[in-house]
Amino acid sequence: MINNIEIAARLGYLKFIDKNYIPIENIGGYKDNELLIISTGSQGEPLAGLTRMAMQSHQKVNIRDGDVVIMSSSPIPGNERLVNRVIDGLYRCGAKVYHQGIADVHVSGHGSREEIKLMLNLIQPKYVIPFHGEYRHQASMTRLAEDMGITRDRSYLAEIGDVIEISSEGLRKVGTVNAGPVYVDGIGIGDVGSAVLRDRLQLSMDGTLTVVMAMDKAHKNIMSGPEILTRGFIYVKESEELIRDIRQLTKGIVAEQMQMGNLQLPQITTALRDALSGYIFEKTERNPVILPIIMEVF
Repeated sequence: MINNIEIAARLGYLKFIDKNYIPIENIGGYKDNELLIISTGSQGEPLAGLTRMAMQSHQKVNIRDGDVVIMSSSPIPGNERLVNRVIDGLYRCGAKVYHQGIADVHVSGHGSREEIKLMLNLIQPKYVIPFHGEYRHQASMTRLAEDMGITRDRSYLAEIGDVIEISSEGLRKVGTVNAGPVYVDGIGIGDVGSAVLRDRLQLSMDGTLTVVMAMDKAHKNIMSGPEILTRGFIYVKESEELIRDIRQLTKGIVAEQMQMGNLQLPQITTALRDALSGYIFEKTERNPVILPIIMEVF
């Protein structure tokens, strides 16, 4: 932002008296009504200056009762919650906030159609490839370029991942590459698949239920347990009846499997998981990750 201000001043777009342009470190030498602070953070970015002011964590600036804050941009779709959080924080500090919701203060950071036309006339590009904004914005850009005399074979409306080749033969798509968000997990980059993420989502919402028991296959009986352990699913002390029912259901399923001659642990584990999953959802409308642990005693 400091670079932008200095460039704008050098080009004559922003005019001020040099002595009135001071670094943030010097604001302590002025009265509050002598200061105009230009700050980043119009989109509620967590580390931006305005956000830290609103959260009262900025090292140099404290918002006080009677201060006026003008947020001269509208929230980008998806940022509304962050922006509203900043506005609420500013109000808690006692400031009066002007924003697009209550005042005509929005200033666009994007060029208008006429400004884009001017740029096309000045640059006279051989090819045009829009890459910023939603697809509808890019499509409008190619139509605007066509209105300015850039024929359709000299522009390309690309999708994310398209490989575009520009040569003496013209402009064309020659392939695609994998593109999109890359999940960084610890020291691993992109090595966590959708199945793992799906499990983590389920764990975060419904928790786990672990069934631990020891079984004597030779005599077809349960030697110990079952013990029921939960994490993030229910509070055991307040759900003793449900835990008791799960324990009884587990005993019944294991006994039934052994009576049927299904003595292989994978078969018993699968039957136990399926039965408990249906029962728990019926009683709680939750789907915890169920982990049967069956130890074989010889």
